[in-house]
Amino acid sequence: MIKIHGKLFVDAILVGSLGMFSVWLLQPFNPWFFLLYIGPTAVGFCMLYGRQDRIDPLLFAPAVLLCGVGLTMVARLAPGLLWRQLVAYLVGLCSYLLLSIWGGRIRWERFGYLWGLLGALLLLGTSLFGVRVGGSRAWIRFLGFSFQPIELFKLLLILFLVASLTEESTSIVLRERRGLFAHMSLWGPSLLLWLLGVLALGIQRDLGGMILLSGIFWGTIYVAEGRLATVLIGLLLGLGGFTLSYCLFPHVQSRLGNWLDLWRGDQVYHQLQQGLFAAASGGFTGTGLGLGHPYLIPQVHTDFPLMAIWEELGLLGAVGILGLYMLMVVYLFKKAINSYCLRHRLLCAGVAVMIGLQVLLIAGGNLGLVPLTGITLPFISYGGSSVIVLWSALGLTGAIPRLRRQCRLEV
Repeated sequence: MIKIHGKLFVDAILVGSLGMFSVWLLQPFNPWFFLLYIGPTAVGFCMLYGRQDRIDPLLFAPAVLLCGVGLTMVARLAPGLLWRQLVAYLVGLCSYLLLSIWGGRIRWERFGYLWGLLGALLLLGTSLFGVRVGGSRAWIRFLGFSFQPIELFKLLLILFLVASLTEESTSIVLRERRGLFAHMSLWGPSLLLWLLGVLALGIQRDLGGMILLSGIFWGTIYVAEGRLATVLIGLLLGLGGFTLSYCLFPHVQSRLGNWLDLWRGDQVYHQLQQGLFAAASGGFTGTGLGLGHPYLIPQVHTDFPLMAIWEELGLLGAVGILGLYMLMVVYLFKKAINSYCLRHRLLCAGVAVMIGLQVLLIAGGNLGLVPLTGITLPFISYGGSSVIVLWSALGLTGAIPRLRRQCRLEV
């Protein structure tokens, strides 16, 4: 396992470094960025190398590679923002190391209502004091920095669900396979937090956040219960919420209308049109890194990095990136299946749903299969808060082997 992890790590950091070097040849930037990417990553790998129970070769190495690709695309498309993205990567890497090595000493599920309260305060604060960007008021600016509270709320929601669904009374009902209404009676606190989150995101006009939040909530509930009726209830409530949002918010009507009639010339979907042109230009093998024109796509470094990759690395490069995400998601679900207790199973499944749903929404939006939602592509899109939260989520799953002996809620 350690040898496999070492090979994957070397390949990941080599590909990321070569990509940054290729961009540096075309538009030179500070060479210290290379050392700040390679050095701390190598130190982090060495810290994990001697801890066999901490090594997740199919999580750490792909995440490093995806971050390397993300830094390469930011250096290519928005070089002025490279240092911010690099700092976010380093903070996220430190968070991953701390949580995966020492996070197992903390029983996160004991603070479930604290996570729920923090999440509620975050969303309410954003609804009151948030800054409107791109049609949705989903940002908070503080001391010259801006971040999206929804990124942190996703992780807080997962921790709250893990805590509420692994209480002793809940565990008994789940083990005894009681009726649907007995299960629904256990959703009270979780359902209240979900409704509060959806309401706050509706006020903020953050359609993508509402979809992602609902997917994480109902996906985790389904993993805990294993009932198809749970999925059907979630779909019906989601359809009702979308219909209500469409009736109340002109912003949602505009998004849906422009998606249904893409080529009518409206500037709202101009970036999607340019993204499709970029994909057609890249073809199967791409134009070559640094030789395309992805900067013609508005906000390409945040909303359309997948199409920039497709143009310059071709369909092969885009499919390779999506394959890495699939590898991580499948591994997390496998880890959930192999976990000995409910809370570990829910944590891994919640993180897998979060990453997988984000990829589906951003890839579908880039290809015109679903309306644009403003969701970031994990580890690649520019956005420090997203990168830090994703690394922290992977760190929590890395602490699971240490907690396995302490688990008492076996299901």
